[in-house]
Amino acid sequence: MVHLFVHALLLLVGSSLAIAQRPEIPDDIPLDKGTRDYLESLPPDELAAVLEVYQEAFAGQVPAPPELITQQELSLYGKSPAVYPSPLAKGTGTWADAYAHVKALVNQMTNEEKANTTSLSDSGVPAIPRLGFPGLRLHDGPNGLNALEEVTAYASGITVGASWNKDLAHARGQISNLLGPTIGPLGRTVAGGRNWESFSVDPYLCGQMGAKTVLGIQENVIATAKHFVLNEQETDRNPSMFGFSNASVSSNIDDKTMHEYYLWPFQDAVKAGVGSVMCSYQRVNGSHSCQNSWTQNGLLKTELGFQGILTSWFKFAQFDPANPLGLPKNISKAHEGSSSIDPSPEAKYIIRQGAVEGAVLVKNVNNTLPLKKPKILSLFGYDAHTPLVNSPTGANSKYSIGYQSVNRTKVQVQGLFVGVGEYPSAATLGTLVGGGGSSSVTPQYINSPFDAFQQRAYEDGTFLYWDFNSEDPSYSESDACLVFINEFASEIVDRVSLADQYSDNLVMNTIVSIHNAGVRLVDRWIDHPNVTAVIFAHLPGQDAGPALVDIMYGEQAPSGKLPYTVAKNESDYSEELLWPVRPDNSLNYYTHADFTEGSYIDYCRFDALNIEPRFEFGFGLTYTTFNYSDLEVCHTEANSSFYSPPGEVMEDGLKSLWDVVAIVTVRVLNTGEVTASEIPQLYVGIPGAPIKQLRGFEKIPLHPKEGKSVSFPLTRRDLSLWDTKSQSWYLERGEYKLYVGSSSRDIRLTGSLTF
Repeated sequence: MVHLFVHALLLLVGSSLAIAQRPEIPDDIPLDKGTRDYLESLPPDELAAVLEVYQEAFAGQVPAPPELITQQELSLYGKSPAVYPSPLAKGTGTWADAYAHVKALVNQMTNEEKANTTSLSDSGVPAIPRLGFPGLRLHDGPNGLNALEEVTAYASGITVGASWNKDLAHARGQISNLLGPTIGPLGRTVAGGRNWESFSVDPYLCGQMGAKTVLGIQENVIATAKHFVLNEQETDRNPSMFGFSNASVSSNIDDKTMHEYYLWPFQDAVKAGVGSVMCSYQRVNGSHSCQNSWTQNGLLKTELGFQGILTSWFKFAQFDPANPLGLPKNISKAHEGSSSIDPSPEAKYIIRQGAVEGAVLVKNVNNTLPLKKPKILSLFGYDAHTPLVNSPTGANSKYSIGYQSVNRTKVQVQGLFVGVGEYPSAATLGTLVGGGGSSSVTPQYINSPFDAFQQRAYEDGTFLYWDFNSEDPSYSESDACLVFINEFASEIVDRVSLADQYSDNLVMNTIVSIHNAGVRLVDRWIDHPNVTAVIFAHLPGQDAGPALVDIMYGEQAPSGKLPYTVAKNESDYSEELLWPVRPDNSLNYYTHADFTEGSYIDYCRFDALNIEPRFEFGFGLTYTTFNYSDLEVCHTEANSSFYSPPGEVMEDGLKSLWDVVAIVTVRVLNTGEVTASEIPQLYVGIPGAPIKQLRGFEKIPLHPKEGKSVSFPLTRRDLSLWDTKSQSWYLERGEYKLYVGSSSRDIRLTGSLTF
């Protein structure tokens, strides 16, 4: 891995520096011996290139050597409570048939066959023909098969989350091969490098989409819910990353916040029957996640009743006892359900529809969109066309991504095995269809916006202008000017900015499309009178261009909603939640991320502090209007006692948590002239909790003048809080306020429940 890292740096940075003498490797960079020896073997010019990026990419992040750690500092760790022994799986419920089948199979195996089956390798699990066991082919890929050529690039997790379409999440799971779903990180760190892999910062939305994905995947192979748990930043997530001897960051959290926020989507995945859960790299309350008995034995296996496979990725940390947790051998690849990479007709539909439904229209002045056969159309921006290189040996292959230099400054260097310098004058080169890291894929094709708009121009007889190189392009007298920009993010590194000046300067007289990997601030230009329409297209997969044509020409009305809040200023998120925690001067060997904000993240924080967002959570425009009416709230006959009634712990937690205690019904009418989908959202105000929390949503297509009623069942779990003293869920006495609307702030109807 070290060699891959260094070679990647050389490839991206180059080795043409003129060096008078051999540079010295600084002593204050605590490299391990293998890395230091390898660097010493490099020619002077190559060594200089590597050291330049090493020092710039990790400036201010170099940790202190282990011998400088004091006993006082060590005492900060290991605070996670011990929960032993590891509970044995019962093999009951929906697992009964699987356990019985496996037991019968294992009883027929020889010792050699058992050893071969449990000793995983990159080639997979060998078949046992005499017993009819076909074996397993294994491969990595949280967003599709990575490190292979000509695979399918589907819409990313955040794009599917922006669709708010549970059926789409299920269908994507059915036809894609994922080491997933990713339901952690949720997105506590706004600039988090992997937020794009997950569905939403909201645990309810993330849990619903994750559960549907699990059900889809497991129609073919085992799904793996990850990363369990609190993997909320990339910075310092890994022990000994890149040869440094830094320890993993510790995500320090209280019991209440863990249960009410971060554990939520994993409980939904377990309820859906997920067969595997992957633990995360970082620490939880001082103990490594993959050796944390509280999170694994106490929460996952005991409270949630999980009976499947708990796995790490590549390795455990080199300290802390792992065996008492009952972890299997380390797994480095995902189950691959098929050897075919050719998309079926069903898959082709999901590829395109995922991109369409995950795009969010956030501005549309005077019905600028949809376009109506413009006579002249101008296209600008570096995201409009395909990358200049896409070959097995090119810069866009596998784990790396190409960049273009702007203003003749240094290019940004970013990818799975490389660091990132803070160079805001660098832009991702070509149409951005996905993020970086282990979730990146190399698609068999990329249908860019330029490709798709050329085809549409041909069909409509539209004259097309374009300029993808100028920093300040001149705008012709066109009927419409479209600008395509993007915002990249990757595993290993967190983002360094939520905007960039180069892209912002391009959009002053246009319709703007942004392929964004997460929150993208737009306040530098969003109110400019010449910016008439804006689409957050997220990371759409390989059919990026046709999806935008469908939306901009009205073939389909936009139906996406934001799965996060877009602020007016970075400071609105707070410094603690905006950027990852980095080592400080006193405890820079042990980094601590203290989750002191509790559940007040994203829209819950904005509501509590009365901060006006630019675009609120759940917001999205379309080409019609909707009316809400006939709100009804009905108590059921379920037990609504103060504390959850004791009972059996199923494979999804205490059985009584899933009792439906109330049903909320609302009617939605399409009052416009265009067929479109609306997403009515139910928010609940639990006494003593955030003002509003999402507890229901449905995506409903409606023809003009058509209306439908939607029901939201509310379970005891949906309305409960966690009591840390009794270690149980309870219903708060008093009034529960109910809010139904088109977004977290566009509330159309209100009601209440009383317990």
